[in-house]
Amino acid sequence: MPISNLTNIRCLLPLVLCVTLTGCKDDVIRTYRVAKDPAPQSTMPAAADAAPSALPEWKVPETWASQPPSAMRLASFRAGEVDMSVSKMPGTAGGTLANVNRWRGQIGLAPLTEGDLATAQKAVEVGGENSLLFEMAGEKPPEGKSQPQRMLVAIVPRAGESWFFKMTGDTAAVANESANFAAFLKSIRFK
Repeated sequence: MPISNLTNIRCLLPLVLCVTLTGCKDDVIRTYRVAKDPAPQSTMPAAADAAPSALPEWKVPETWASQPPSAMRLASFRAGEVDMSVSKMPGTAGGTLANVNRWRGQIGLAPLTEGDLATAQKAVEVGGENSLLFEMAGEKPPEGKSQPQRMLVAIVPRAGESWFFKMTGDTAAVANESANFAAFLKSIRFK
């Protein structure tokens, strides 16, 4: 560094310290309450098919007990050891193949290829929407489970979102509740 720059820095340092130390004469901290600005209103009309969906109506089977919702679940139910969940995500939520393979991994199954996906799905109608139903059954207990697991999942694309209705549990227990799951899907009415 040239000597002239070093001299300039030495001259400026006391000035900066003086301004900094004398700038705050008041030791009292004050707080103020300020009203928030209202949220800006969109001037664009909302498209009917792009509006987020409200929670649909459904008939809960008598064997299902309601559970508290969570950050990812809009609704949860239990029937013994069988867990049912209702969730929704924007768009395709990563795509059908990625979701199916994630669920398969949860119950100890190998992933599918894109070509296998068509044979693994069944077309169903849920709430008046064309939907896909996947049934998966593991052969061995996945980590942390004592029994092989089975899963039924309906994917319902609606209004720019993907709704997921999922039932998971021991193979035999899910088989016992599968008729109730089908009845639940048939009872769904989107608003």
